[in-house]
Amino acid sequence: TMGEPESMATLSSPPSGGEEAQQALVVGASRGIGLGFVQHLLASDRTETLYATYRRPETAQALLALAQADPRLVPLVVDVADEAAIAAAVDQIQTRTARLHRVVYC
Repeated sequence: TMGEPESMATLSSPPSGGEEAQQALVVGASRGIGLGFVQHLLASDRTETLYATYRRPETAQALLALAQADPRLVPLVVDVADEAAIAAAVDQIQTRTARLHRVVYC
């Protein structure tokens, strides 16, 4: 139904009309469910670029290790309470990507 979050199974299903490379953003990706979504999306051959935000480097070691191993993962330091940090992240994404296909907020 409308308004319910997508399951990981739904995120894996191909879009109608064929296999399109996907650009995605996971907000809150340093641990827990957010990190799980990052791992799941990176496991998909369709994920071309995955932006992943985190607030504190000391809690993002696993995410940063994934980024070292996979060039599709672009980690971004963002505090969602800081409008300037959000604007800077949006600018970084817009310089590399015309469109996001998925946004996951954890």
